[in-house]
Amino acid sequence: MRLSYSDTDVTEYGDENGTEHVSSVAEGGSLLPRIPFEEGYHRLVVRINQIGLKDAHVYINPFFSVSVKDANGVNVTPAQDTPTSNRVNGKFINFDTDVEIQKPIEKLPRGTAIFFEFKHYKPKKDIVSTRCFAFMEQDEFKPGPACIEL
Repeated sequence: MRLSYSDTDVTEYGDENGTEHVSSVAEGGSLLPRIPFEEGYHRLVVRINQIGLKDAHVYINPFFSVSVKDANGVNVTPAQDTPTSNRVNGKFINFDTDVEIQKPIEKLPRGTAIFFEFKHYKPKKDIVSTRCFAFMEQDEFKPGPACIEL
């Protein structure tokens, strides 16, 4: 999955867990293991290849938080953080990370969406800030690459 960024006027939201959270994410994120195989059900694995940002080089310890929410905004599975990436290539930050959704597609409630929050560390405030986000609705879950605007 390739994530691209097109909006230049995005609000930033801060979390209060700064240094501690970045340390745990840098050590490999909070990606969960593969779910057990169940006959007749399909696993959903999302690959985050890269994100395009005009100021890609300025982000410290960037990562994605991936969460799956139902139509009421309630988490369907635990949120997962990718490992941080410092692989910047021009206007792109490369991740090349697989995130396995922790429920088979067939067991996800109607109206489910996958949220992708791009986060980074702000040392002056000692917070992890959400720079932008995107989501995929259930009818968009299809095999193959996708480009999502943040």
